[in-house]
Amino acid sequence: MKRITGVYEHTGTLECFIPSPLPPQNPPLALDKDLAFLYGQAHNLLGQLNERFAHLQHQRGFIKACLIKESLLSCALGNMHSTFAQALTPNYMLHTKETQGVLHYSQALSLVITGVREQEKAIFSKLLYKAHTILLRQGQYRLDNISLGNVWAPPATAVPELMIKLKQYINTNTEMLPLIKVGLVHAQFAMIRPFAQGNSRMNRMLLAALLIKEGLLQEPILYPSLYFKKTQRTYVACLEKVRTQGDFEGWLRYFLQGIIYSAQDALRRAKDIEVLKESLVQKNLNASLLGYLFENPVVTIPEVAEKLHITYNSANSIIQKMVAVDILRQTSPQKRNKAFEFTAYLDLLEQDYE
Repeated sequence: MKRITGVYEHTGTLECFIPSPLPPQNPPLALDKDLAFLYGQAHNLLGQLNERFAHLQHQRGFIKACLIKESLLSCALGNMHSTFAQALTPNYMLHTKETQGVLHYSQALSLVITGVREQEKAIFSKLLYKAHTILLRQGQYRLDNISLGNVWAPPATAVPELMIKLKQYINTNTEMLPLIKVGLVHAQFAMIRPFAQGNSRMNRMLLAALLIKEGLLQEPILYPSLYFKKTQRTYVACLEKVRTQGDFEGWLRYFLQGIIYSAQDALRRAKDIEVLKESLVQKNLNASLLGYLFENPVVTIPEVAEKLHITYNSANSIIQKMVAVDILRQTSPQKRNKAFEFTAYLDLLEQDYE
């Protein structure tokens, strides 16, 4: 039976689609054995990721790396491309427009995650407005109609009420399995398209925050946009089928596969980071700088001198020793404010395991 997920309403000459509130009805959501198996696997892997994170030596560095990776991947889905090295280059150095977009996304994502923790119920409106202001300098729901595939998204006048209902579902529904709930919210947000621009990025940002809000992750150490980027056409097609065919089950199957894939990748990357750290410890390098590099893999001499509370000449000497053994590499040609990259770590963060 084909599920009806909303109604079509004519606004002038436009045919707009208005989605029904969550959860899916007529018929209700059907979690078959396949979905149940995927759910169990995804939930278990998130538990493993939380456990591995708890034993990491450089937790702040791993959180930072995961936030940047999610930001890079989510922006790449919108054809804004940058790299870890560019995103981690000190602020006073020249950033491309694409890199600035990635940094804005990372800042907005951090804001939403902090807001979720500090004000459990206040995950919408003001918080999303603030995040959208950082992302695109707008910070309000759209005032005009926009397209949604081959039809139009809900009229702008309907957006506030639709978002209130979505907020109510997020904050009051305790019956739905947490990961299923997160997946449903992602699909619903995609149909509402509440902002004039940046809806997909805002939606993926909300997804990352909801994983923490629902108690599935302790920290933002998952980057689901990795799977969405690798399977971009399927990502778009599955969301479209929710509207056109009511296929929430198909979307959730894809969504859970994405969580599984991304969690496996994060687990492997966390393990490889620890292996890299252990191999470098054996080389009798400056331990303080080495620890700092796992949180800040692009550094300058003045920055190292300040953070380690040493002179400029001492910092330069330590850095040059690491350059000599190919741990650091100078990336900027200028004599002053030279930047150095922790290449092995950056390569690991960028690595594609497939």
